[in-house]
Formats: sequence, structure tokens, C-alpha cells
Amino acid sequence: MPDELDRRDFLKQTGGLGAGVALASHAFAKVNNKLSPSRVLGANDRINIG
Repeated sequence: MPDELDRRDFLKQTGGLGAGVALASHAFAKVNNKLSPSRVLGANDRINIG
């Protein structure tokens, strides 16, 4: 590695590193299998049980 790193090479290296980290985090992310409700209940909504 050269003693002096110019801006272009720095951006290439950090951009590649950032893309690699983003892809790795996306690849190893946990899959959320919980179904999302079709409607979110508000504070004044009535909840019927039974």
C-alpha cells in the first residue's frame, strides 16, 4: 500500500467496504416471519375477546 492515498483510491476502497458490509448484513439478517396485522389498533379502539 502506498504511503499516500489519494482521494479517488480512498473513495474506491471505502465504497467497496461499505457495499460489502451492507451486503453481508442483508445476507445474515434474521427473517421476520411474524405476520403484520392489516390494521393497527389505536388507543380508543375496542378489543373484543371471545
